[in-house]
Amino acid sequence: CIWVGELGNNAEWGKGAFVYVIPEPLLGEIHDEMGPVTPRRPEQAVTFRLDFEHYEYFKSPNVEAMAVAGDGSRFWLFRKTTSHDGDGPAEIWESPSLLEGESFPRDACEVDSNSTWICSLSDREFEWTMTSHPHGAAELGPWRKPSLSIRSSPGDQSAKVGTVIPLRLSSLGKMTNPELEGVPKESQKDRRNIAAADLSLDGKRLLLGTYGGIFEYDLGSPYDMASVLGSRAKQLTRVNRDGSSMLSIGGGDFWAGQEGVCYDASGGGIWSVSEH
Repeated sequence: CIWVGELGNNAEWGKGAFVYVIPEPLLGEIHDEMGPVTPRRPEQAVTFRLDFEHYEYFKSPNVEAMAVAGDGSRFWLFRKTTSHDGDGPAEIWESPSLLEGESFPRDACEVDSNSTWICSLSDREFEWTMTSHPHGAAELGPWRKPSLSIRSSPGDQSAKVGTVIPLRLSSLGKMTNPELEGVPKESQKDRRNIAAADLSLDGKRLLLGTYGGIFEYDLGSPYDMASVLGSRAKQLTRVNRDGSSMLSIGGGDFWAGQEGVCYDASGGGIWSVSEH
């Protein structure tokens, strides 16, 4: 499956947070040349509507890093923060086991004539609702019909919303942001915030990407994300993720860094993707 997080929230205001899970389509053959791509409508899509421990309902932290278990049984989110001169700490949240998905409550959803998804919230009493029109932020309240920020193209009523499930995420604790090697600490503040994550297929290694580099943690046991708390990472890159030297004075703009990282299929290599 393809997992997509709608999670970034720099101001940490009430706009809702979602994770979309879409079965990966079988393309039938590999295309070596770039060309027109025909959009494919997702089938059997699942939307997780997130509720975070330590946050009010419909409020969410700023998260840009998500790691998913190789078997899809659960996922983890990492807060992005530069607080306390870059130390953080960064809170980690864990989903419940998703293997018992049939037992989760579901929101009842439909699409209206304005291509807005209308969903009755299954985890709220008194008909609390959520509204989000195309190209607008979601709003929560008891006074209007609810909708999620998953929408079809304007005028297209043929797409299916799929299954929408509310999930309560548990906090595992807070970790110190990865610290850069060989760099004066006073110059690290805006380079240590966690912007990307990935798990190895066996669940024993965690990658975290910051604006200063890519780091790897050895977990105590497969998927034991709590073992990251208090542990020290191995730094895998020694340059800023925009390609400039960390040790050079004013060497490059670290805000142009990359915000996606993953292991390759063999588990021995790493891919990094630009935010631009």
